[in-house]
Amino acid sequence: MDTQKSIQILQAYATGLAAQSLQHRVQSKVFASKGFSKLGSKYSEHDEEEDMYWSEQQIELAEKIGLQNWLTAQL
Repeated sequence: MDTQKSIQILQAYATGLAAQSLQHRVQSKVFASKGFSKLGSKYSEHDEEEDMYWSEQQIELAEKIGLQNWLTAQL
């Protein structure tokens, strides 16, 4: 792979990470404005791999206890 192609790939990767970071900040504000303070705090903290594991756990929990109960727990 040539240098130019490597740079383009790294730039695309960096752009994607920046977009995800912005998306997390926006989503944090949305959750907080709707009263879901725990979700708002979690999304404002950011950490991609940890977020992925946390999200997977929350999806499993929501499936086990039901979405309404899970949402109530996020208040």
